[in-house]
Parts: sequence; structure tokens; C-alpha cells
Amino acid sequence: MADNGTEDYFGGSFGFSSFNTDLCADDEQPFSTAFLGMPLALTTNLRGIRKFSLYRWHIPDSIGFFKDLKVTVDTLGWWRKPGFRPLGEDIGAVAYWYQYEPHTPFGRLPSVEDRWDR
Repeated sequence: MADNGTEDYFGGSFGFSSFNTDLCADDEQPFSTAFLGMPLALTTNLRGIRKFSLYRWHIPDSIGFFKDLKVTVDTLGWWRKPGFRPLGEDIGAVAYWYQYEPHTPFGRLPSVEDRWDR
């Protein structure tokens, strides 16, 4: 997959807000479609924490894999000085897959500590 901005991947071009020259626009609105959306947009306080919840279902554009899959999200944010800066984000994800039954038992999961640094 080509590099995209996260807003493009989740269907919210121009940062989910109406096109406007103010770099600190706070007019993002929740939206939902069949395969992607932003059901949560808490953006009323530009000086406080802004919260977003995004989803994308890969039903019409599935991503096939046989063994494992790695997804990387690079979080960058606009800085008041020209340019972007890395952000410390709290990101969670879930993945679902289809498999044939019966299957061999899954291996034991590593401890939380061992999984943390992966």
C-alpha cells in the first residue's frame, strides 16, 4: 500500500474539516459510512486534548496475507511553526480474520511484558 495520510485512509481528506485557511480548524464533525467513518470527534478545546475515533472495514478492498501482517501508523501533527512534528498518540487497533475449521490450536500468547516491546 502506498503511503497515505491517516485522514485519507479514513476518508476525511483535509483533516476532517471544511476547507479553511485557519491551520487550527476545530470544525471536525463525526460521520459514518458503511466501510469507514469517524464516530467521535471531540475538538472543542484547541488547547486541551482532542479525541477522535476512526474505523475502516476492508470489505471491498481486503488485504490478503498468509502468515502475518504488519501495519505502521506514523503520527505527525501540524506545528504552529511551519512543518510537522511527531506526536505522542494513544492508538489502539483490532483485526479480524477468517479461517477454515478445524484448525490446529493456537500457541500460548507471550506475557504482556514480552509483547510490549514488539
